[in-house]
Amino acid sequence: MFIYNTVGNAPIVGAAWPSNLFLDFVRTCAHLWIVFYSFGVCYQLQGVLMSKESGKSMNSKKLAKYTAFQASKPEQLELFFQDADGKYSHTIEFYDSIPYLVFKRPDRVEGQFLQHIEKEFGCRGKNFSVVVTPARIIDKDGVGRDYFPGTCEEVVEHVLRKFSADGRAVYLDDIHSFSFTIYALQQECIRLGHSYDYDQLKKALRVLTNTGIEVSDEEGKSMFSLSPFESFGMKTLEEQEGAEKKVVCFVRYNILVTNSINNLQYRQLDYQTNLKLKSALARWLHRRLSHTFSQASYNNSYDIKLSTILRDSPLDSSNRPIRKSLADVTKCLEELKSSQILMSYEASKIYDLKDPRKIIDCLFILKAHMPFIGEMIKANTKSKELKSKVTGKKGTKVEDT
Repeated sequence: MFIYNTVGNAPIVGAAWPSNLFLDFVRTCAHLWIVFYSFGVCYQLQGVLMSKESGKSMNSKKLAKYTAFQASKPEQLELFFQDADGKYSHTIEFYDSIPYLVFKRPDRVEGQFLQHIEKEFGCRGKNFSVVVTPARIIDKDGVGRDYFPGTCEEVVEHVLRKFSADGRAVYLDDIHSFSFTIYALQQECIRLGHSYDYDQLKKALRVLTNTGIEVSDEEGKSMFSLSPFESFGMKTLEEQEGAEKKVVCFVRYNILVTNSINNLQYRQLDYQTNLKLKSALARWLHRRLSHTFSQASYNNSYDIKLSTILRDSPLDSSNRPIRKSLADVTKCLEELKSSQILMSYEASKIYDLKDPRKIIDCLFILKAHMPFIGEMIKANTKSKELKSKVTGKKGTKVEDT
């Protein structure tokens, strides 16, 4: 995982990225090169190791033990932990703005292959592009098929983020990591209204590990590549009863998540409300509002265009009538109203000047409901408390988002 200038493949050392994450990304990449070189191309974890290229188990390789990594719990990670009451998690600066999820099931070529997806998106007033390469997974029938991360992977990733925020995470070689059981993951998904069986959860973890995400700036002068999970391993405990309870999993997150934790570039999220929303689009918009609408109040509104939602969200807008997309967003907003996240919203359609009957966009003016305003006040207070705890301490770096 390296960052290159597209001219001459020279490393970039001074590009400007949202929230000044770029320099930290480069520094950590230099450290990771040493770590990854030491442990090989495949990250050999305790249990069955997933290959970054094929998703197959590497049973023929010598597996490194958990103790081969240096574990630590730095102050920033301790600050990332929430009270273990099941209510709160976090949104992550920049990483959560990358539209790598695909809500619509795409058609495979010959029942196996998928084309990569290219999208543009925005973050903090800057424009970027992303290329998402599907994960190649060997299914039970022995056939390799391509998969994009979808709604199951979305739920799994946010449940695991909640697990880590409950105090279960450590840094292994300075990378945010944690372990869990398939059973615990499955039960938490069920509690929140999402039922997945063992095979679905296992596949979701493999897809999140093997999906490729390549992000470039607007000018195409700089880029970086990563996966939602840098590495993933499983081990079966024979002394446990039940198939799900036997399987212990291990995940290392990507470097953007680690850098955001180190720089306190995350924001408190009402996790229970978010994952109990039925619509994946509603969950996405709730997370966006939670991360960016920090000034939510009775008098303030959040204005967003349909074109912005189609650009930044995983909603598929290709070859779809704009009226269909408008209907999907309207349905999403109605769910946010019924969940007391929005008090009201206005939709002002924008028509083509040459054809007054043709809708080309729509401006949504969103008014927050009092419970959501209360959650934003809590999140603002939490952010101030976190930064006050580390401000002025020698050797601690905290940057404003």
